[in-house]
Amino acid sequence: MRHAVPRVLVLAWDPRPPIDGGNIHVHNVLKRVGGAAEIHLACLRAPGTAPDELAAEGQAPDGARGGFEGLGLDPARVRVFDLPAFTPARRLQALASPWPPGCRHVEASLGAALRGHVAALRRGPGLDLLHVWGAGMAGSLAGAGLPGVLTAGDAFSLVHASFAAETGPPRSLYHRLVARRFRRYERRVYPRYDAVAFFSERDREAAGLPDGVRQLVLPNGVDAEAFRPRRRLANATPVLVFHGNLDYAPNLDAVRFLILEVGPALAASLGKTGFRLRIIGRGAASRLSGLICGCPWLELTGYVDDLPAALASTDLYLAPVFSGAGIKNKVLEALATGLPVVGTAEAFAALGLADGVHAAVARRADFVERTLALLANPPLRERLGTAARDLVRGRFSWDIVAAAYLDLYRELASCAGGAAQRGSAARGAGASAGIASAGAAPVGRAGRAEEPP
Repeated sequence: MRHAVPRVLVLAWDPRPPIDGGNIHVHNVLKRVGGAAEIHLACLRAPGTAPDELAAEGQAPDGARGGFEGLGLDPARVRVFDLPAFTPARRLQALASPWPPGCRHVEASLGAALRGHVAALRRGPGLDLLHVWGAGMAGSLAGAGLPGVLTAGDAFSLVHASFAAETGPPRSLYHRLVARRFRRYERRVYPRYDAVAFFSERDREAAGLPDGVRQLVLPNGVDAEAFRPRRRLANATPVLVFHGNLDYAPNLDAVRFLILEVGPALAASLGKTGFRLRIIGRGAASRLSGLICGCPWLELTGYVDDLPAALASTDLYLAPVFSGAGIKNKVLEALATGLPVVGTAEAFAALGLADGVHAAVARRADFVERTLALLANPPLRERLGTAARDLVRGRFSWDIVAAAYLDLYRELASCAGGAAQRGSAARGAGASAGIASAGAAPVGRAGRAEEPP
């Protein structure tokens, strides 16, 4: 039965609070589509992110369903699933499976419960389609009997291949293994959805899906009203900044590089009190505590309540990101704030900016040199910051991304029942205006793929 507005079950990681790459995307899209679609949300909550723990850090309200009203969601339509800890024993079991380890952990722990929840909602209020967010649940919900949208986001085969290239044994061996498993998983599981969205063209190409699969490129966005320049004088002592979830390996590697290599080199040129390096973000305190001694220029703030204001109070953003995929939210936020940014090519991947026009693109070997050059040239910092903000405001809008998803919901929901519904949605491969404006590349849809690996 067709409903007045699309009834969509979204399955995603908990979008509260929006501090990590994946849940920033979910949070901002849900906030914008909730008024035009009936959203039911089933979200996974990772160990160590229970609401009471987050609330103690000022990051989230108490209660398993607290905080969803701000996304325009009815808490009665929200179900939270707690994912058990990924213990060493579970990791060994996952490695014995042909699935990528994290995906296998989700399936073994919650797969049956997630499928049961889908079945219960179909019997009760009724659903028009599923929207699965992320690779972790893709295998568990593929072939659920409803039209399906998969936001794959990053191509994790590419993510782990880049991790393998940046690490040595035994970590590199592990990441090569996981990259191979994701490559097979992406090509077998993703085609079972009616539409698959990636964050960048690079990710779409890396996943290597068959030509018949409908694929879209819907990038990350940035809230340019929240992240904006604040009128102020430059700091008497320049403040350099980096932010992110410090439990995420590429962010931790970036911070170590800043503390161990960039900071000492800047101190040799500017003096130990000639600058401040501010690291914003939760996590990894124990792993960084031993690096702090002898660094009077270093500030570890932890989580901050007002990230836009914290970024706007600094002078220069440093983004030494050496691995990963997709689009870096942290860099979008810095650019939208009007900060000049020194970063690696990976930090700026898929943004379409130009070195010397929008930012300073540095290699590991000349990162300090490019940083010192910008510190010595305030007019250039101002020009880069202004040009970069103009670029991201024009290209990376959450409103455009959310409108593309809403068009896709309406298209799939307009089709009628079961297998015919899936085939009809596949054949209607023309892009709506919203999808086209967000950079989608929709094509037809292949037949049913093999079972998940």
